[in-house]
Amino acid sequence: MDSSTLKTQKQEILRFGQAAALKQMGGFGRLRSDGTVDQSQGLETWINARMAYCYALEVLGGNQSARANAELGLVALSKTLHDQENDGWVEATLGQSPNDTKAGYAHAFVLLASSALTAAGIEGAEKLLDSAKRIVSEKYWSNTQGACVESYNADWSVSEDYRGANSNMHMVEAFLACFDQTGEQVWLERALSITDRLLNVVARGNNWRLVEHFDANWNPQLDYNQEQKAHPFRPYGGTIGHWFEWSRLAIELKWALEKAKGSAPDWLQEVSVSLFDQGISDGWAVDGNPGFVYTVDWEGNPVVAERMSWVVCEALSAAYVLSIEVGKQNYEKWIDLLWEYSLEFFHDKKIGNWHMELDSNNLPSTRVWKDRPDIYHLYQTLEFANQKKAISLISSIGEKN
Repeated sequence: MDSSTLKTQKQEILRFGQAAALKQMGGFGRLRSDGTVDQSQGLETWINARMAYCYALEVLGGNQSARANAELGLVALSKTLHDQENDGWVEATLGQSPNDTKAGYAHAFVLLASSALTAAGIEGAEKLLDSAKRIVSEKYWSNTQGACVESYNADWSVSEDYRGANSNMHMVEAFLACFDQTGEQVWLERALSITDRLLNVVARGNNWRLVEHFDANWNPQLDYNQEQKAHPFRPYGGTIGHWFEWSRLAIELKWALEKAKGSAPDWLQEVSVSLFDQGISDGWAVDGNPGFVYTVDWEGNPVVAERMSWVVCEALSAAYVLSIEVGKQNYEKWIDLLWEYSLEFFHDKKIGNWHMELDSNNLPSTRVWKDRPDIYHLYQTLEFANQKKAISLISSIGEKN
């Protein structure tokens, strides 16, 4: 990918994201596939946190035109979406009731966003970061299990009888960002504990096909959501894209530990390489057409064959990080091939941004997702493509600037 194309892709994604900014509502709305905003969804915490994170990184990188959107993200998380009565963050500004869920997934992104906003020097972000650290530590982190619980009801009185790899994965991402900003090693210790459980034990013990769903005692639930195989957040089986995300995060954790402590467990590189390789083996072109299938069963057979843009984005991000850790020659072919595929099939030249979903013939589809809610995955991939050496995007962009 040449620098000119990367620049054009980034300009397109930022322009697409700009349409989501709704100052009168105090945050970012969910984007439809045509680039307009679906205001019927209200403002959602996970989307607003991810958008705030992206625009904070833009400010950190020297793009001052992104400051207004970073500040809007801070307003959304500090005021619009913050639960003034019970603390923490509501799922959305519409449809809230006393029984609605406070998800760890969304709170992980608040911690991620507040870390980036603080690094970017956005006024008020440090207070938000302190709140996010406190809520995650008090409500979600379990010392006895060495991982995070999934969710609560609105007043924190009931916890969901479920544990998820997805929300814990994003907690690891947020913990690394929090360490980057604060230097507090407790976040690295927590990230390592989660990663050890889910990758070094669970994924290793299941032929590197990571189990996503568990009961409250972390017993695997291999049949979870068999009736909702194409669920956008909790699909049945193995989720290929998460294997690539974890692959990247394992190396970022390794680098952070080496920075903080001088060394890191050898298995972090091993699990990263193994997950990447298994994602390629089980996911790429297994039905005869290019692209990664969304999910597979526990023998590696495709379950949902639709292709998601976020999956190829995470494969690219993992390949960039591994090319630094292991060697460019091992991953350069995948970087080139995945960019070629993405620009041919996913890139929507008319609208800008990428199609969220394609079918098995690489034509636009809406089986899993009917919209393009935010810019988080593609924006991160473009930033990883721009970094020559990184511990995380926050640290590497900040160092360059």
